[in-house]
Amino acid sequence: EALPAQPADKWIAREERRSTVTGPLSFGSQAFYNSGLIGFRVDASANVTLSHDMFENCSSLVSIKISGIENNSFEPPAFSDLTSLKSLEMIFTSTANAVIGKLNAPNLETVVLRGGISALNAEIFNGCNKLKSVIIEGNMPYMGPLSIVGAQNTLEYLYLKSTNFTSLLPQFKDYVKLREVYIYGGGVLAIHPQVFS
Repeated sequence: EALPAQPADKWIAREERRSTVTGPLSFGSQAFYNSGLIGFRVDASANVTLSHDMFENCSSLVSIKISGIENNSFEPPAFSDLTSLKSLEMIFTSTANAVIGKLNAPNLETVVLRGGISALNAEIFNGCNKLKSVIIEGNMPYMGPLSIVGAQNTLEYLYLKSTNFTSLLPQFKDYVKLREVYIYGGGVLAIHPQVFS
């Protein structure tokens, strides 16, 4: 059955379509600028490169899931215009050595960051006032202080894992809904004495 015609300025998927990409996949500057995109998903094992402003002004975008990312940095304004974004999952290749910047997504509820992540911006979640679940798994030797300012009344689940952890200094004082915390470190892990006080 044919899908109804959509306005030219809308990128709304009415059914799921899957395809296999064998070569490099690169998204250029403003690739989806001002589109009506509500969901974006790429399943790949490698060779995916993202532009920092590929989602510029995509104010309807709710969900992003991308795997196989090769970028070695992902800084603002990557998500600064995504006022509707609720779910973000980014899987980097093991060799990406990625540095993740501040997310700037005020309605973000769930975050999954995995793979070759070497560093996180100290204010990565600052302003994400509706966060409920954070999963970060990478190669970071140091984590913190992860600023989740504003999520004290919403954060429920926290999973942090690194093969190279040497210290952990995020501050989660007064996070009244925080119910589950998992911390895995591959090295000598020093935790700040007031991390959860």
